[in-house]
Amino acid sequence: MEFSHALTDALLTLSGIFVFFNYLKPLAPRERLLWSAFIVSVTAASFFGVIRFLGYAPARSVSETFQHLASTLGAICLVLVCYLKISKKRLNTTYLYSFVAAGVVLFLYIELFQKPALAQFSSMVAIPLVLALGIWGLFKDKKAYSMWLTMAVVLLILANFNKAIAPLIHVNNIDLYHCVLAVSILCFGKAAKE
Repeated sequence: MEFSHALTDALLTLSGIFVFFNYLKPLAPRERLLWSAFIVSVTAASFFGVIRFLGYAPARSVSETFQHLASTLGAICLVLVCYLKISKKRLNTTYLYSFVAAGVVLFLYIELFQKPALAQFSSMVAIPLVLALGIWGLFKDKKAYSMWLTMAVVLLILANFNKAIAPLIHVNNIDLYHCVLAVSILCFGKAAKE
């Protein structure tokens, strides 16, 4: 049992639940679907992480499955929703579900053929794209949205450098990752609300 990890993962879970009910639920169904693919996947991964860190080892594989879902379907949907919001374009239903289907297929491929590196690669492509979209939005009329989005991505990047940063500030790297990711999720929620 690793109580501090469970506690910080619970904080991440609660931030995801808060974002869903306060920022995503009021959105139009299509926009909610796209944001939720990422936020709910991260939240589910952290929920099962809590169970794992409280001592139930089989929850680890469930948590990792949701992490892969966030890195594939969630990443694709996040890029798409950010692009649509900044460009002010509407996507017809066929294209929308084609993107969602592509994310599901990528996720299933990773799970069935045990290719976790591909999930990591897809998130490494999505993160800079979302950051670029946030910066692009700063030059358009989406300033508040873009600021929250850019802040969320910067925090997400910092969270992924947790092993390098944690020793500098004398904290556990896993706890740091959970806490910084929780703040990032809140920033994504604020962006979704704008």
